[in-house]
Amino acid sequence: MPRIMRKKQNSVEEKFPRIKTSMFPVSKPDFRKLSGTKDNIIKEWLKDWITTNLQTGVIKENNLLPLKADLAYYFGVGAGTVQNAVRKLEDEGIVVSKQRIGTLVSSSNKTEMHKLTSKRDKVIAQIKNFIFEEQLSIGDVLPNMRELEAILNSKRNTIRSALDFLAFEGVLKALESDDDNKVWSVIKEITDKDIISFSDDSITTETLAQKISQKIEDYVIANCKVGDRLDSINEWAKRFSVSDKTAYDAMQILFDKGVIQARRGRYGTIVAKMPNESFQPTKEMSIFMPAAEAAVYSYKRIENFLRNKIKEEYSVGQKLPSMKVLSESMDVSTNTIRKAVLTLAAEGYLGLSRGRFGGIYVLDIPEENTQSFKWLAVNPQYVKSYR
Repeated sequence: MPRIMRKKQNSVEEKFPRIKTSMFPVSKPDFRKLSGTKDNIIKEWLKDWITTNLQTGVIKENNLLPLKADLAYYFGVGAGTVQNAVRKLEDEGIVVSKQRIGTLVSSSNKTEMHKLTSKRDKVIAQIKNFIFEEQLSIGDVLPNMRELEAILNSKRNTIRSALDFLAFEGVLKALESDDDNKVWSVIKEITDKDIISFSDDSITTETLAQKISQKIEDYVIANCKVGDRLDSINEWAKRFSVSDKTAYDAMQILFDKGVIQARRGRYGTIVAKMPNESFQPTKEMSIFMPAAEAAVYSYKRIENFLRNKIKEEYSVGQKLPSMKVLSESMDVSTNTIRKAVLTLAAEGYLGLSRGRFGGIYVLDIPEENTQSFKWLAVNPQYVKSYR
């Protein structure tokens, strides 16, 4: 292990002592004799061990769990199985993951933990409701995975985890072994007592990403105005002690609401509207735009800016600054400038020459482009040229 990483790990473990697998009993779960999936068995075993040893004072809240590699070696399973078990412990509030620290033992009644209802818990409730509403009886089978994705509006991994949990509960049984082609059969009747209404106070359906998005909204209301730049995804993750993925999902929620939009270059993500205001985001504003579309967007924006700059500030025969100077002034790459210039040259507005007196010369004045405002509205620096 590199010296810097070792020092960092040691400093973390000084503040949050790590539980060692040597503290575990010699006897381990016998997966051959126990029913259920390995990750659920490990989850229940760790839950019982943590609860018991918290009560006796052997371990304390905020002790770090053993490294996942050490847990995998102790239980004799793969790292993925341990990861699933730990995630389920986090869903139940037994542990909490802190970015750049690790997984900490937590008090189950501590409300400051960000985790509320997990995505898996919501899908579990949805599947139970589906079985009840469709009046599926014992022996009936659920739709295949693709159909479940459409019905539940959830991702495959989350659905698979929920199905495994329901199998552990004895509600379902897998009739085939292939994960993607399992046929799930109902083996326990679902009654109205098993149904969960998402409008009831008995279940909090807010996910971690939704809670973080609400926190960001609160921050925007208290500290920002339209046009202000927001922190990056990584910075939000650090602030709320969540993963980059959770922060990304939270930002996606805010984008879908039209609260934020992204500007290319150094301008980053900005406030597009205050929360609860009416607004519909356009494709050009998406922070999740495919790279190919983003490239087109960038040079098209520069092309329109140059087109209007020539029309307002230059006359035929005048020389434009070099591509390097233009790229620095507009905070884009020289390649983006080159694409825009070549497009205008192909349209007959610019001419390029080499040699001592070479450069970019105006050959004709562009006509009014009604689409310019659509592209230039993204950057107030360029909008000023129209005012």
